[in-house]
Amino acid sequence: MSRPIIAIDMDDVIWDLMTPWVNFLNHEYGLKVDPASIRGWSVPEVFPTLTEDQVYAPLSDWTMWADVEPMPGACEYLKKLLDKGFNIYLVTATAPENVEYKFRLIQQHFPFISWNNVVVMQNKKLFRADALIDDGPHNLEDAPCIRILFSRRNNEYYDATAHGIIRAYDWKEVHDLIVQLFSNNK
Repeated sequence: MSRPIIAIDMDDVIWDLMTPWVNFLNHEYGLKVDPASIRGWSVPEVFPTLTEDQVYAPLSDWTMWADVEPMPGACEYLKKLLDKGFNIYLVTATAPENVEYKFRLIQQHFPFISWNNVVVMQNKKLFRADALIDDGPHNLEDAPCIRILFSRRNNEYYDATAHGIIRAYDWKEVHDLIVQLFSNNK
């Protein structure tokens, strides 16, 4: 049988983007927003004194990306999934100017993932995978595969069960779910 294809989001799934983004804005504009206070998808709402352009500008600045760190366990458990024969694809909806930054982070923290296994696309539901892991419920709803919501502050109030989506709280749980769900398919 063919090896299962696992599609995995990057931002706030394999690495923590929110913390360095908020910290960058705090430093740049002399603010004191706690990254833990962001509970939704609209980052500009948390920075009412800044324009949207100011809020999103750090995403095009390597200074901010240089502070991005992997989620605890992401490197270890992604490597284990690869070693167990899963086809791992990193799938991101990003602006073209951010691709270089993400590629640098993959090289630095996930050197075992080939650039051939990185997909940039806005509608992740169109990527043909056996499972999709994402922190954005909007990317998972109606996706034609097994759907795993990576639990983050921005989705903590989302009722994954009501939408037939599995919630995972850390990378060990993601790994164990994938292995369990596909134990008879490899």
